[in-house]
Amino acid sequence: MKTLALLLVHVAALLLFSVTKNDAKPKLTFKPDGTFKILHISDTHYELGPDTPCQDIGAGLPCSKHNTTQFITRLLLEEKPDIVIHTGDIVDWASHPSHAGMDDLYGVSIQAEVLWAASLGNHDAQSDLNRSQVMDYIVNMQNTLSEVNAIGEGETKSYGNFYLEIFNSSSSKYPSFRTYHLDANTNNASINPQQVSWFTHISTVLNSQAEAPAVAFFHIPLQEYYIAALTGNISGHWNEPIDCQPVDNGLFSALLSAGDVKATFVGHDHTNDFCADYKGIQLCYEGSPGYQAYGRAKWPRRGRVTELRDWGATVTSWKRLDDAAHTIVDKEVLWSANHAADFSHRSPSGVQDQSDLGSVRHQPGHQ
Repeated sequence: MKTLALLLVHVAALLLFSVTKNDAKPKLTFKPDGTFKILHISDTHYELGPDTPCQDIGAGLPCSKHNTTQFITRLLLEEKPDIVIHTGDIVDWASHPSHAGMDDLYGVSIQAEVLWAASLGNHDAQSDLNRSQVMDYIVNMQNTLSEVNAIGEGETKSYGNFYLEIFNSSSSKYPSFRTYHLDANTNNASINPQQVSWFTHISTVLNSQAEAPAVAFFHIPLQEYYIAALTGNISGHWNEPIDCQPVDNGLFSALLSAGDVKATFVGHDHTNDFCADYKGIQLCYEGSPGYQAYGRAKWPRRGRVTELRDWGATVTSWKRLDDAAHTIVDKEVLWSANHAADFSHRSPSGVQDQSDLGSVRHQPGHQ
């Protein structure tokens, strides 16, 4: 009887989920050459207070909150993305009032007239707005494709769960590619079971209408990130312990079962920027462009760029550094519908200590 009751609750929850999109929002389309470019921004920790200096920079170098927004502005100019995707910890406890921090940070895309979307991390609601209020503010800003879509109950209720679709042209009826966006927090669920059910349901319905490859964005890495990096090869850097989600609510299994998500992108651990394969899904970090967030000495801030090519049949990704040459590093094909991706350039992480798993989890100062 208990199993039947849980099943009925699950079915009832699915009936509440909607796949209807807001037709008033702009329709995302590939450029005429079949490309679509995404700029990833995570963990800026954009702080307004006078006592919040930059962290982990060269001694004596001038630095302020403006270093972050200026770097993102350069990324927009150099990469010319079709959309900017934010994956949380954009503001934190020192962003007071938090709407002013969001105005500045998300305002970079707004001023550049670039579309953007945002989901939340574990720090975005630590100032004067709670998670619901933060998402309500975001969805009412200009040029955003973000949606609230609250899922779950109580302390683990999440805000900012949605999907986007990318079409070959404005007249196309069906999309060629999708992106999924999930709220992630450091409560003892992180991504809660209801969010996993939402993803499973949405993916099933959407792909029954039109099959399309996809990528997923959320803030906190899955436990599979650690397994993939420890047991396989990586591109990029594993510079700090993987502060993964404390409870496995089955998201990776759901991604694997759905089959449409080819890569996931996360932040949270600012100085990890690697990609690693696990059971055919690329698990990638984005790296942090935030100068007020912790970093690593002599390791430039960075932003990840992902370009969909061949009308979504190929996913290519790289990072651009905030150094003198604005260097591009770790450019690679993450997935292709036409041929197996070549990961022979990847190398072992060199990390053998399994105590790395979650070793900084729950530390109050972890940003």
